[in-house]
Amino acid sequence: MDFLEDSALTELRLRIGAKLLPKFESVALPELLNATELSVIASEGIELEDLELIRVEGDNTLSFKGYRVALYIRDHGLVREEQTLPVFHVAYCPIIKSMKENKRLYRYAVTHQEDEYFTLNWIGEHTSRFTQQLTVCQRCLSVLKWDHFDMHEMSKEAQLLIVFAFTLKVFFTRYPKKLAV
Repeated sequence: MDFLEDSALTELRLRIGAKLLPKFESVALPELLNATELSVIASEGIELEDLELIRVEGDNTLSFKGYRVALYIRDHGLVREEQTLPVFHVAYCPIIKSMKENKRLYRYAVTHQEDEYFTLNWIGEHTSRFTQQLTVCQRCLSVLKWDHFDMHEMSKEAQLLIVFAFTLKVFFTRYPKKLAV
């Protein structure tokens, strides 16, 4: 029964001055990391198969299950007979946007570790896991305007000084890991 349609109840409500409450709407709570995931994301990172699991926050940083993260491609091998190393991403830069839009099928990993040594997989004749120091994506720095980084107005030397001075520890100080829920 809809009590709002009952004239006697409506009259009573009006006589006693009771106001109607707004309709309640259910709110979906975000999925958060469990204790095991928190431990793994702080060290070697969690592998993802879909960039749709990554959220873009209002400040253009990246998050996963309520935590800001760094994102990188974990699997690597020879490209045109050369070994190349990836960069890691901390913002929704044009590279991440393109990978999301084109649904690139890499094995991504997310982490909120505080150093720049990432766990990678070398894919070749034999697959092996190793740790390698990586640098931050310059386009991410540009999106965040990190220390006034500008890809067009700064000299390459000035850009590289900022890139090599960047640390995840400072990043997570400026942009706290845990998001307010």
